[in-house]
Amino acid sequence: MKRIDTLDVIRGIALCGILAANAPTVLNLPAEEGFNDVQVALGLTVHERFFPIFSLLFGLGFGLMLASARRRGETSRWPYVRRFAFLLALGGVHQLLQPGEALLPYALAGLLVLLPASWLPRWGVVAATAVLLPAGVVAGGGFALIPGAFVLGLALTAFDVPQRLEQPGAWRPALSLAVVTGAVAALLLPGLAANPGTLGFSMSSTVTGLLMATTYVGLTVALMHTPVRGALVATFGSLGRVSLTNYVGATLLLLAARPFQTQLGIDGTAQGLLRMLALCGGIALLQVVLSRVWLSRFPQGPLEQVWRRVTWGSARPVSRAAVPAPANA
Repeated sequence: MKRIDTLDVIRGIALCGILAANAPTVLNLPAEEGFNDVQVALGLTVHERFFPIFSLLFGLGFGLMLASARRRGETSRWPYVRRFAFLLALGGVHQLLQPGEALLPYALAGLLVLLPASWLPRWGVVAATAVLLPAGVVAGGGFALIPGAFVLGLALTAFDVPQRLEQPGAWRPALSLAVVTGAVAALLLPGLAANPGTLGFSMSSTVTGLLMATTYVGLTVALMHTPVRGALVATFGSLGRVSLTNYVGATLLLLAARPFQTQLGIDGTAQGLLRMLALCGGIALLQVVLSRVWLSRFPQGPLEQVWRRVTWGSARPVSRAAVPAPANA
């Protein structure tokens, strides 16, 4: 099965956004009293804006993997149980390094929601999405969005939406959707900016976050049909293909930087947060380089290879030209 470059690029962009969102927690930055301009800007454009994309892509990846297995005549769900069990163990360890990380809740939602939903017919998956996604919004977003985003991704694969992203005319509906959701989000952002306490896990911030996430995805799909496609694939696509390794690796790199925070001037002030963003940019750039070097020699990232072996019970060969889109977000 040929990789879908657009999904890899979206996944890589989401990783960068999540890196910036997670950095204050991993670096244990003390919060200033009140909200400075950089905190507000991050709350409006980053926090809870990329996490829904990351979660949606997990469901999409699972759906693509399930469809590929069906074409091979494989119907057993035990490989996916092992897959989620591995993620559960990895997430438990990662949780010790980064409280609030996503892998542990992803594994739990995968076992309790995504795997059972894989037996539903298409209409059943759509119905589950219509129930779980609004429930996550009402609950204030955050981890509550995971089940709904997962089944939405599964529903999109059932209607072959990922494959259609690569079709020549896909940029038109993608751009139209981005314009509409971006316009609605623009109407909501001033209210959030005027009351920063609503940023984060609130219904208004969650709704705005979903609108902005849709805008980001739509714009990315549209850009993938322009001459910048090659540059996007070479940078963000490389990150996205090694997403599990890069997600965990970013935590390790941030922890390695913690002893030098004072020297780097990284703190909870506006200037300190700007320096933190510069550090995140450096980490992302390093991961792009490392990902490209690794992928020039191996078809998958190191953690992805272990995950694949655990899933299928053997080191099933993977060709460079036919790597199924990974189910990690």
